[in-house]
Amino acid sequence: MAFVERHIKDDNPTVEELKEWHRISGLPLKRFFNTSSQQYRQLKLKDKLPSMSEDEQYELLASDGMLVKRPILVGDGKDSNKPIFTRRQAFSHMDLAHYKYNS
Repeated sequence: MAFVERHIKDDNPTVEELKEWHRISGLPLKRFFNTSSQQYRQLKLKDKLPSMSEDEQYELLASDGMLVKRPILVGDGKDSNKPIFTRRQAFSHMDLAHYKYNS
C-alpha cells in the first residue's frame, strides 16, 4: 500500500485540513489535542479549551504540530473519494505522522 508520510511537527496541518479531519472523524475536537505535550500543559489548555470557540481551537492546533494528537491516518475510502479518518488507530500512543493512503 502506497502512502505519503508527513511530519506534522515540521509541516503543521492547516485550519482547513483540521476542519475536514474533524468533520470526517465524528470525534469531539478536544480529541485532536495532544494532552501529553509540554505546550498543552504550559498553555494550561485543559482549563482553557472549554471556553474557546472551535475556530480558536483550530487556529491553535494549526499553529503548532506538537499540539496535534498523533498519528492521524487519512485514507481514500473504497466506496467514496472522501478521506476516512481512522478513529482508534489515530489516537494510539505511537509518535507517527499523518499518512495519506493512495488506494
